[in-house]
Amino acid sequence: MRFRLFRDLVELCFGQLLAAVVTLLAFASLARTLDTEHYGFVEFAAALSLFFAMLVDFGLGSVGARELARDPARASHHAAIIPAVRLLLAAVAIPVMGLSGHLINGSPEAQPLVWLFSIGLLAIPWRLDWLLQALDRMRAVATGQVLRSAVFAVGVYLFVRGPRDVVRVGLVEILAAGSAVLFYLALQVAYVTPLRIRFSPSDLKSLLHQASSIGLSNVVWALHQYVHLFLLGTLVGGEETAWFGAAHRIVAAMLIFSYAYHFNLFPTMVRWIADSPRRFDELMRASFRMVGWAGVLIAFGCSLFARPILEIVFGERFGTAAPAFAILVWAFPITTLGGHARWSLIASGQQRCVLLAQTAGAAVALPISPFLILRYGAVGGAIAMVAATLVVWLTAHLFAMRHVGRIPLLPSVGWPLSLAILVAVPLTLFDPSPWLPWLKAILLAGAVVLAPLGNPAFLPDLRLLAQAKSDLPSRESV
Repeated sequence: MRFRLFRDLVELCFGQLLAAVVTLLAFASLARTLDTEHYGFVEFAAALSLFFAMLVDFGLGSVGARELARDPARASHHAAIIPAVRLLLAAVAIPVMGLSGHLINGSPEAQPLVWLFSIGLLAIPWRLDWLLQALDRMRAVATGQVLRSAVFAVGVYLFVRGPRDVVRVGLVEILAAGSAVLFYLALQVAYVTPLRIRFSPSDLKSLLHQASSIGLSNVVWALHQYVHLFLLGTLVGGEETAWFGAAHRIVAAMLIFSYAYHFNLFPTMVRWIADSPRRFDELMRASFRMVGWAGVLIAFGCSLFARPILEIVFGERFGTAAPAFAILVWAFPITTLGGHARWSLIASGQQRCVLLAQTAGAAVALPISPFLILRYGAVGGAIAMVAATLVVWLTAHLFAMRHVGRIPLLPSVGWPLSLAILVAVPLTLFDPSPWLPWLKAILLAGAVVLAPLGNPAFLPDLRLLAQAKSDLPSRESV
């Protein structure tokens, strides 16, 4: 119990990391099996699927997790009503997404691929990670994610043998989504509540009202995360879509840790905001310093070695995407740090502020992205995405300071973040000398060694986070 938060975090992060690695290996296999254009189609369809999945979820998972964290006895009620609302939203999202495939700049094979990925949205109503999250069953959440990724990877390996098999990727996606659904439903029936659906107009209206701000903010977030890939696919197409898609694929896998970290911390945040504002403040400061330093170091290393990372994962052809990846990877620490403000606002019921922050990011991304993409291709898309992510963080921070309390900003991680960006990006964009890789290795090793010295509160922060759930009531793990 003393180290419950860390135990849950390790289980969740291990599962999500394993799922991300397996998915990344599957896409690495696709990058080598398909030609560059067809790989770009797959990234386009996958991005559309993730965007419309946000529409189907519409923040209902976050609302359900928040309400059950406050009152676990209502698990049966929410497990019946939330899938019903999601089914109604899926009925609208599937045809809209399928028709969006006609916008892609390329082969007609992209259209049936998008339609197949859209059918996979039928799994979203039964994705019950929110239910397991609220009941602190993080191991079950992680297991379901690993299962889905493993089925997708095995399906890609068995059924996708060449560029002509690109449409089969959509069939594999449906199979993977269905396997995760069966797993979650089996857990619900065995450990939580019997399976049932409830279409109650009053409950549907109440849930949509509570979730609307979160749902819209998630949709807007997905928009400025994936609009650059959509624009590359429709305005440019071809190789630039594949270059950005490969770089974004790695960054998206890294962002899973950010989501998993705050996902695990969220129930504790909800309770501490209500019961102990002082302890909530201590938690936020310790968490901000720890993940800030870790995020900066990871982004710094990835920027320095962008080209070899891409070539190892996706093949030698994708080394061309190194400049885009070196810039795009900084979305990881920015998103992770900004998550403290966003999730704090949700935990305190200020969903509309999160929506406004995400809208501010989209307001930056939408005007500048077409210009930067048409002029600089994948690199332009990376610049636009990082700029939009930074705007979301700063806007959410201002709202959190007003409605929640003192949320940390840059003083504790500002100087290493600035120094890392100033060193890493130039060394990646300009690589004129054969001895430069040695310099990069020395710089990265020095940063890792000196990082604890730059954060004198390292051990107290670690101890506080380790014991953050020690005073919470115990719940049996699946």
